[in-house]
Amino acid sequence: MKRSYWLLLFFIALLGGLYFGGTYAYKNRLYAPFSDLISDETKKTLKDTVLIFQRKAELEGEVAALERRIDQFDDVQELFETALLNNPNLPEDLPFYFVSEQSFETDRDRFSMVSYETPFVPLSHFGRRAYVEFHDGALLLITAKGTVGRVPLEKIEGDAFRMEALHTNLPELIPNPEFYEFGQLSIKDALVKDDRLLLSYSKTLSEGCYTLAIAAADLGGDTLTFADIFVPDECVREENDYGEFAANQTGGRMLSTGPDTLLFSTGEWMVRDLAQDPQSLFGKIVEIDLTTSEFVVKSMGHRNPQGLYFDPEANIIVTSEHGPDGGDEVNINRTPDGDPENFGWPIASYGEHYNTGQKYYDKAPLYKSHADHGFLEPELHFEPSLSPAQILRMAPDPRDPDRYALLMGSMGFDYREGDESLYVFDLDEDFRITSRERIVVDDRVRDMIHLPGTQRYVLFLEGEAYELGTIAMVTVNP
Repeated sequence: MKRSYWLLLFFIALLGGLYFGGTYAYKNRLYAPFSDLISDETKKTLKDTVLIFQRKAELEGEVAALERRIDQFDDVQELFETALLNNPNLPEDLPFYFVSEQSFETDRDRFSMVSYETPFVPLSHFGRRAYVEFHDGALLLITAKGTVGRVPLEKIEGDAFRMEALHTNLPELIPNPEFYEFGQLSIKDALVKDDRLLLSYSKTLSEGCYTLAIAAADLGGDTLTFADIFVPDECVREENDYGEFAANQTGGRMLSTGPDTLLFSTGEWMVRDLAQDPQSLFGKIVEIDLTTSEFVVKSMGHRNPQGLYFDPEANIIVTSEHGPDGGDEVNINRTPDGDPENFGWPIASYGEHYNTGQKYYDKAPLYKSHADHGFLEPELHFEPSLSPAQILRMAPDPRDPDRYALLMGSMGFDYREGDESLYVFDLDEDFRITSRERIVVDDRVRDMIHLPGTQRYVLFLEGEAYELGTIAMVTVNP
């Protein structure tokens, strides 16, 4: 009995000595000269056994650091969202924090991506929505509620960077307090054109009646003074004879086509008949003359075009748009200077209504064949839906100068259905899509731009509800 007692005391003393000695050596790095002699597997075993309490303390410290970081994000987000209810202008710089560095490969391309998240982009419909633009060596970020930030590209590096918040007059231009709440009224797109920043946005023309307007401000200073440059007379009433309304189904994408002209995508606000009304602005792709505010319809029969690309040499317009359930599309207009092309919505679609009642099909039958009913077939349609976003042409491929490829982002919430990804489409000489490849980003790709003269792209990834928005720098590697 006495022998067992002393043996037990010996083992307790031995374990205690190993623990305290090991902990002391671990804290003071006394093992460093011998570190290379110990295998990684042995190190892991020691951490998980002899040094388990020290490892536990380390993990607790990491958890505490993460909790402090979350508290910091919460503080900044609470400050921002409280201020935003009254004014989108922020008095301080906007923080971004390094998230990850990743790489992706397709059969033809290799991508690398570095991402930074920010707590200041406010929650909007479906996520933390914002748009990116480039001007004079700096990246601009414009949130859905009108905060504008600017940072030189060379400062986007390391563990963190800060973006300068620019002051604007948007509270005076857009006085409707509902705009600054976390709902569907918002900035719909941003575009830099001739040293001016253009914003498309939900404008209240009268009580309960909304339209899509475009405002512009000169860039260069620390203050942006916006003025409307396009305000249509037509608006959509929240209470209407059609019986439906959605202020997030509006399009709003802009693309410059000349010194005084731009392409503009519009949705139908869920008043679906507008898409087939040739006298209506809505449910269309139009070209606007900014000197006269007149517009020409380039195509119609659109539901909610979120991506827009124009090739002036090929003279084609490419749109990516949200359809109903299983009816998202990529459309190509090969005759934009002729009579307006009609892509069929809401008469034809390869999707189905989210609401299955017969009354919805009585108003919008959603025939599957477009051509049989006199409409243009989509170049692609997606089943299931993947919520396509911006689409643009990829930079010339030095390995294949004749290659013509488009890059498209997708949103949605389920990567297993094709959401939260980038898509690469290769086109032939007739601008038919011959192949598509997918890169799973695992985040909603709201917006993206190409940095001129490079193989680099900037994405805004908005996350799902209550996640943080992210800026991603993407490089296509040879």
